[in-house]
Amino acid sequence: MIRFQSFHILFAVIGRCASSFDGFAVGNEIIEEIELRVQAGDLTSARKRAFDCLVSTRVSPCPPEESIKRSYESATANLFRQEAYLELLKDVATSDKSDGFSGDDCTKIESLEIRDPLSFGIELPEKNHGSRVIEKWRECCSFFRPREDEICEDDLCCHLSPGLDNHLILPALREPSVTVELRLERGIEKVTIEQDGDLRMFDVAGVLWPAGYLLGLCLSNPTECGVSEVFDVLRRDNAVAVEIGSGVGFASISLAKALQSSNTCNTSELANQPFNLACSPPGPVIIATDIKDPSLALVTLNAQRNGVGGLVTAFKANHTDQDSMTQVLNTWARRGFDLVLGSSLQALFDATETLEAPLWATLDALVSKSNPDATVLLAHVKERIRLPVENGMFQIAKRISGDQFSMTTSNGSTSDFEIVVLRRAR
Repeated sequence: MIRFQSFHILFAVIGRCASSFDGFAVGNEIIEEIELRVQAGDLTSARKRAFDCLVSTRVSPCPPEESIKRSYESATANLFRQEAYLELLKDVATSDKSDGFSGDDCTKIESLEIRDPLSFGIELPEKNHGSRVIEKWRECCSFFRPREDEICEDDLCCHLSPGLDNHLILPALREPSVTVELRLERGIEKVTIEQDGDLRMFDVAGVLWPAGYLLGLCLSNPTECGVSEVFDVLRRDNAVAVEIGSGVGFASISLAKALQSSNTCNTSELANQPFNLACSPPGPVIIATDIKDPSLALVTLNAQRNGVGGLVTAFKANHTDQDSMTQVLNTWARRGFDLVLGSSLQALFDATETLEAPLWATLDALVSKSNPDATVLLAHVKERIRLPVENGMFQIAKRISGDQFSMTTSNGSTSDFEIVVLRRAR
């Protein structure tokens, strides 16, 4: 009897070991699958597979979380060593007809009315406003949300849009994507912005930040935002814009969408349209620069998947290095850029009240000297960007508050963010 029980226990242990081995083998297969997708340039698919594993209830068995993140980072690092990796990403994204990380449908708020006090339509004390928005969004909208969907209203809006309070969830550090509703000149359109999120948790350039969100909303309809000069400066022949520190590319993509929306692309009227190049551009109109390869990859994928890959091109550059800025100019705009964009540029926005601040040297290098209307739009926290007392290079044309897009603070106060519009001093 004792011998029988011993064998029974032995077989049970062997069975558990075999099951564990099978799980380990499947986990390795998943990691290999992610690595192969990255190697093929299909970052969206690789990211989806990895994120599904991070939500362990959706895919089982899965390798440990740290193994997934480590493998993804290693595989992308190898990809980024290829000289033409951005072209590979662009080609794959062009042929990919999948939905990627698709956004939500919110059919009950087509009029975009401001819902008080929250886009979720729930009564909350003002002091808990921001924290409850975040809590509700995590429960009902997050990729990592609980699976009990019955706790959420049918008409709940998970996208970001002026008039909703969902901007308070930014930066959504863990999320694989965020969806933003743009009020373009010719209608409303949603764009989905992929992020590295939880796969590269502490890479600040791999997620959308509030200042970048504000800049993108403004650029999606410059006239409504109060900067119609954006369209004016880009009407010049061979006009080119540059975004410095583009991150996930939302501002550049929003501007590209605005250019498309301003043009009917009707061949019979083409000669009279200000942005003919937006229909069939001879080259990129917006150069989105960043020093980090993961960001350049995200810009390329996001531009391509949102239908503006012909207008936006990612280019590696360090906006605090003058040699790098010279390379950007020599490659794309020898006479200087007609429009310069940037948001949350910590290294540039420090001590701007001094002439020695790196911001002024960078702008002086990039902004066209031959176009008197060349314009700069910089988004950051309020009053962070100030002119030197003895500044002779640039002047502030206007400041645009985030209040214009209902970007209140978590306690309902006026917005912490603004856009500063600058031009060369005349």
